Amino acid sequence: MWLEKFDERPIIACSTGYESNHAIGLIRLSGFESLNEFSSFFSIDLNKIEPRYVYLTNLLINGKKQDEVTLTFFKGPKSFNGENILELGVHGNALNIHFILEGFIDSGLCRLAMPGEFSFRALKNKKMTLSQVEGLDMFINGQSELALNQGLDVLNGELKESYLNLRESFLKLKAAIEISIDFSDDVGEQTVQQNFHKGLKNFSEILTRLYERTQVNGSRLRSPSVILLGKTNAGKSSLFNALLKEDRSIISATAGTTRDYISENILINKVNYRLIDTAGLRESEDEVEKEGMERAKGLIQSSFFKILVINPLENQVWSEDFLSSIDLVIFTHSGEKDFGAHFNSYRNAFPQIDFVCIDLSGPIGPERSGPIGPDKKSGPIEPEQENGPIGPDETSGPIGPAVKKVNEAITSKYMKIQESNPILIERHCMVICDIYKSLKSLEVEVDENGQDIGIIDFHTQEIGHKIADLIGVMPPDEILGDIFSNFCIGK
Repeated sequence: MWLEKFDERPIIACSTGYESNHAIGLIRLSGFESLNEFSSFFSIDLNKIEPRYVYLTNLLINGKKQDEVTLTFFKGPKSFNGENILELGVHGNALNIHFILEGFIDSGLCRLAMPGEFSFRALKNKKMTLSQVEGLDMFINGQSELALNQGLDVLNGELKESYLNLRESFLKLKAAIEISIDFSDDVGEQTVQQNFHKGLKNFSEILTRLYERTQVNGSRLRSPSVILLGKTNAGKSSLFNALLKEDRSIISATAGTTRDYISENILINKVNYRLIDTAGLRESEDEVEKEGMERAKGLIQSSFFKILVINPLENQVWSEDFLSSIDLVIFTHSGEKDFGAHFNSYRNAFPQIDFVCIDLSGPIGPERSGPIGPDKKSGPIEPEQENGPIGPDETSGPIGPAVKKVNEAITSKYMKIQESNPILIERHCMVICDIYKSLKSLEVEVDENGQDIGIIDFHTQEIGHKIADLIGVMPPDEILGDIFSNFCIGK
């Protein structure tokens, strides 16, 4: 079981990581009884240390000076996780951090912390609720401004208040039911029913607002990805390099050069997207290439934004189901002589999808240029006026406008979905949907059977357990394992 990995011994970890060199590293120790246990590690007299003050001291390993550090003591329970915590600001050379951690662990006074163990102890000591832990996870690992903001909202903001309001409205509903059980004769049947229906209405309104926020696939917003799809030699890798503004992906006239997907992070309007260049889709007997295509198909389902790259000079057929999932089409080779005639044949096949036309006849890396369709040729594939074939003379210009069009399309979709203020934490969405389902069952029972106290009490107890799961009582081990496995060591 997940909890078996933990014990009550003091723990230590570097919260800033030590895989590479940094200016400063933050080392945390937690769970010790007395600060004096570590007196041999410092040149300063630990008896004189006041909580929440910063002190400068030499750090000693086996009696020899290892570093000059800052020391701050947080006395439990007034600390992040409710335990005694010692924080050391050390020089961030990775080897230096390694030697310091090794010195403390070899002393037997503490052990290396597991990922997320500091936060787990905060949960166990009731310094944080489970939902706040998940908000912290999102804040640490979020790839967008929306994820960062919602992480803070769950920790100590609007979403936390929404959950608490939901719980408060449920407690009032439950109180109305308990009054009807114990004091109906005293307050009267009419008053009992009025209180119940008022409490049910208020609870339903608050829950429905939360439920509506779960109807967007939040996981795609939390770590959004942009995927490039298409046949071999369509120009996906060239576009990939142009969007990144560097020659990251190998470009070759040989079909099937990209045999597995390649991904890099790209920042577009404060959102960190994962840009993915996939293997070209075609029939192949090559086992490596076939595996690459299978991986590409698997990524399609989870991707936030899908770009189909087409060379219209080649005869390509795409199913309607596939095209319905595409957000943007890039038509390449617009500088070729017969591009206009071939391009026009695709118009009816893509009636509602935005498009961009670009020319890949030359290199299109950073600060390079090549012919491209102007802005007036960007938009829905069905133009309001028939302008005739798009010829190479009409599509001359730098690659920049194409990249700009792609970035604008990605941002537009992101902002549109963001307007619904979706809840991004998957477990929260699942629990809220489950509570909503239970509420609907309760409402059906009330409509069909009237105010049957036994049935109503059964449904409200079920709802109460689910709200407790949302707010953050200690959940089963497997849920804890899923949450804390995503944390970094030292947090």
